[in-house]
Amino acid sequence: MASKRKQKRTPRRFNVRFRKMGEEDFAVGYTKNVSVGGLFIGTIRPLPPGTEILVEIKEADQLRRRPAAVVHAARVSPLLASVRTSGMGVRFLDLLEAAESGPETGKSDRETTVESGKQEETEALDTAVPSDLEVDLSNVERFRDAFRRDIQYGLIFVQSPSPLEIGQQVQVRILIPAGGDRVALDARVDRETICRSEAYGELGAAGFMLVFVEADGAVRQLRAFL
Repeated sequence: MASKRKQKRTPRRFNVRFRKMGEEDFAVGYTKNVSVGGLFIGTIRPLPPGTEILVEIKEADQLRRRPAAVVHAARVSPLLASVRTSGMGVRFLDLLEAAESGPETGKSDRETTVESGKQEETEALDTAVPSDLEVDLSNVERFRDAFRRDIQYGLIFVQSPSPLEIGQQVQVRILIPAGGDRVALDARVDRETICRSEAYGELGAAGFMLVFVEADGAVRQLRAFL
C-alpha cells in the first residue's frame, strides 16, 4: 500500500519544547524526524490527537515558535523504549493558515510568535554534530547521585541540542565539585534516552547515555571526587 504521507520526512534530532495553546508551562522533547509540514516529537508526555500546541525550537541564538496540531500519539513504557518511541506526530498549522488566508497575521499567540517558511525550516535543521559535550555535576549531591546511578557502571547521561549518532565517539567534560574544575573523558554514544535523575537537571529531558571508552580508569578517576 502506498504511503499517504505527501512530504518527505528526514531523520534529524534536536531538542524542542512544547505547550498547549493558551497554557504557560512547557514540556520538553526531541525530534525523531522532520519535514516542511510537521515533525515527530519524542516525549514521555504525548498529548491526545487533535490538541493544538506551540512548538519552540532553539537553534544557536535563534528562538522560533510554531503552532501545530497533534495528529497521532503513543505513550510507551520506558521498558519498551528500545522497541518503540513514546511521542507524537504533529502538523504545523501556520503553513495551512498561510495557504488558506494569505500573508496577513493578527496578534494572537498562534500568529505573532511564528516565523515560517521552507527556507527557515531547512536552516533550523542544519545543526553541527558536536565533538565534545559538557555535564554540570559541580553540586556535591548531584555528583554523588550521578555516580551511584550511572558513573560507577561506566555510564553518563548528557543533553545535546545537536544530533548524535549511536556509536559516535565524543569527549565529555564533567564539571566536578572541586572548585568548578573539569574532567575530560572520551566516551561513545550508547543510546537515546530520557533523563530520569535529578542529578542531570530537568527530569524528562531528552538526551543520550554515553559509555566511557576507558571505563575502569574513568570510574577510578571520578571516584576520587566523592
